Amino acid sequence: ADDAPPEMTCPITLSMMADPVVADDGHSYERSAIQHWLRTRSTSPQTREAMGPRLVPNHALRNQIGAWRVQRGLAPMPDRYVPPAPAPAPA
Repeated sequence: ADDAPPEMTCPITLSMMADPVVADDGHSYERSAIQHWLRTRSTSPQTREAMGPRLVPNHALRNQIGAWRVQRGLAPMPDRYVPPAPAPAPA
């Protein structure tokens, strides 16, 4: 889905979202990517301003993504983003 509209692409992963959420900064992100981001930061990846941890499912965008994919003969939803494992604690 390289030709996906930019609003369907997570600004963190640069991939099509499977589980889009709206964060406190008003932007949509892939849920697991923004959760991973917020484990170590309290700022928006888009604006760099302070941001709380609240995430709201973006059902409208999820439905748009599913419809866009089905129109192109793709599976309704892309694979979910799996963030990297946390670094082991120093010994």
